[in-house]
Amino acid sequence: MAEVPPFTYTEMLPLGADDMVELLSKFNERMREVATREKVGFIDLPALLEEQSDLYYDGIHFNENGARAAARSIASELAARVFASSPAE
Repeated sequence: MAEVPPFTYTEMLPLGADDMVELLSKFNERMREVATREKVGFIDLPALLEEQSDLYYDGIHFNENGARAAARSIASELAARVFASSPAE
């Protein structure tokens, strides 16, 4: 069976890499605004994983190491929020 060459999703879109970064930034900002308005928690993964491009297999989606890093970051944020809101003993 012939091997399929790797590609990035940005090759399929009319957007360039810089445009995609801007789009994702706007999306995250909108999610932050909605979370604030609705008074729900928001974990800004791009901010937590900033400057770690080796965590993505196509610039957008996590590879295995990225999924692990995201899980650790989310768990850490949730634990901090839960313990911060727990009554003092």
